[in-house]
Amino acid sequence: MEKDYAFKILKKGQKASLIGISISTILTVIKLVFGYLSNSGSLMTDAFNSGFDVIVMVASWIGFRIAAIKPTKKFPYGFYKAESLFTLGISIFIIYFGITLIIEGYNRIFFLPEISYTILSSFIAIISIIGALGSSIYLQKTGKNINSQLLIASSKDRLGDVFASSSALISIILTYFRIPMVDGIVIIIISGLILRLGIITIKESIFNLLDISPSKEINDQIENIIYNNQKIEEFHDLKLRKSGPFIYGEVHISLKKEIPLIITHQICDSLEDNIHNKIKELQKFTIHCEPSNSEISYEEKIDKLKGKQDQFELKKFKRRILRIVKSFKQIKGFEDLKINQANHYFYGEITIKIKKNIHTDKAHKIVSDLEHTILENIDILKSFYIHIEPY
Repeated sequence: MEKDYAFKILKKGQKASLIGISISTILTVIKLVFGYLSNSGSLMTDAFNSGFDVIVMVASWIGFRIAAIKPTKKFPYGFYKAESLFTLGISIFIIYFGITLIIEGYNRIFFLPEISYTILSSFIAIISIIGALGSSIYLQKTGKNINSQLLIASSKDRLGDVFASSSALISIILTYFRIPMVDGIVIIIISGLILRLGIITIKESIFNLLDISPSKEINDQIENIIYNNQKIEEFHDLKLRKSGPFIYGEVHISLKKEIPLIITHQICDSLEDNIHNKIKELQKFTIHCEPSNSEISYEEKIDKLKGKQDQFELKKFKRRILRIVKSFKQIKGFEDLKINQANHYFYGEITIKIKKNIHTDKAHKIVSDLEHTILENIDILKSFYIHIEPY
């Protein structure tokens, strides 16, 4: 990934964090003031809920600021994990305060508070619902754009704020009509959301600090890029890890041992460029190249295959077969590709379509050449049968 792209990503993260901080701060102050004046415990607790959003977003902003610092000799991989480190510490505090508020809500169940400024407090709760919903949409869009799990998690939490403010609104109205226990129950519900925020954030922070692998979708995208490179014989040990909003990865590929070093280097560079172009959040991808071992026995190849995930490997071999079939211009279509195992051996078959007016000897040569090419390149196959249909 180019440095200016990484810088733009971090700048977007900082901007989103500041906007989130501004919205949550305004909502927190308004709800705190009117919650205190109206003696509404649910509105006060909702204010604390928004206040914790501010704390998390401040941690996020600080994390993005630190992550933008250039790598040093002591920290050659940069400071991208600062975001996760900050939110880990904040999460512990949020969990503690969430438990404290649940206890406060339980105590409020047993008395009925007097609510003042009911209309104005209700209006503040409605404003909070609208602000939380707009903030959620913005943070979700930005978080997906820059691959920031914290911004995405914050956007989901804003939906929780919509529910919390809605609950506070209901509590204000019902308490005004002297319905008991409502204020305390709503405080417990909103406090549960605060506790949930702390647990989710601490989980995400720990996973990121422990180099969790990104989504399976990204892993599959990289595998497909490698599969589609016809010069690569096989690959293994594809590993990806998250560091802040970015991804680091590595893979081992095997090439024919007679390929010159300069060509090997070009193949690796081309593969790396293709992967970077497809996965924009990829900060660094290391390719380890090794000569393919084409001299092992058939039995050793089968044993090697059995030691892996069979379905995954067979899918890889099927893709390689289809690449070979597509390379024959005389073949106009194909279907029913199968690879079966019997008595510790693998057998394959496919139906191909050739122009109906082609001579028999030419059709036979196409089948013979195709069979020879497949068996030469797909070394697990003991035999491969080709059925012909007129096109």
